[in-house]
Amino acid sequence: MLRGTALAFFALILIVGPLVGERASTFDQLEGGLYRGDVSSVRIEGHTVRADGTPTPIEVGDVEYRLVWREGMVTEFTNVRQLVGDPNQVSTARQTFTEPIEDVLREANPAVRITYAQPRTSWATIGNYEAPVVFGLLPLATGLLWLIVLMNGPEPRLATRWAWFWITFSPIALVAAPAYLVIGAQGAKPGALRLTGGWAFLISIFFLGGIGFANS
Repeated sequence: MLRGTALAFFALILIVGPLVGERASTFDQLEGGLYRGDVSSVRIEGHTVRADGTPTPIEVGDVEYRLVWREGMVTEFTNVRQLVGDPNQVSTARQTFTEPIEDVLREANPAVRITYAQPRTSWATIGNYEAPVVFGLLPLATGLLWLIVLMNGPEPRLATRWAWFWITFSPIALVAAPAYLVIGAQGAKPGALRLTGGWAFLISIFFLGGIGFANS
């Protein structure tokens, strides 16, 4: 029962998550989509937006905006800064601009539709996505169910309990966790070789190190 529930929760995360959440991206990705015509509208979210959805003019200051757009089936977002009020200001940061962000967007696509909204609240971060906090509780519940199945189920197939634990709590969690529920939780075959916890720990460290090197 718990095993099936955990699998259903994983399916919700993988299938529904990208539909209700927003994926972190960059302004370069947005700009490319505007140039290609793949992005037709952009929503500007910020504290300078009035409740009726119209922007408040800013004369001087450093304003942060969250740009939200949809490309294909995925909604994406990125955070940018706009420096306002000093004509001598120069910025070389890719996510920082000295001209109105609307002008920057229309330079890439003059036909882009721009809307405004106040910052969203009650959203949670799940990996590379942001989603409503109610949905954000789902990974926590799924993880707890997974641990209960691991601790109370039969001796796992292919790897020991500690091995499945270390492999799952690593960068390949989205593959390892459901793999345990589908295969590992069926129980070990008598006499079959299994991955041990020590080797699994080293494998997880290897994946973490590879991601750190790729991001450096």
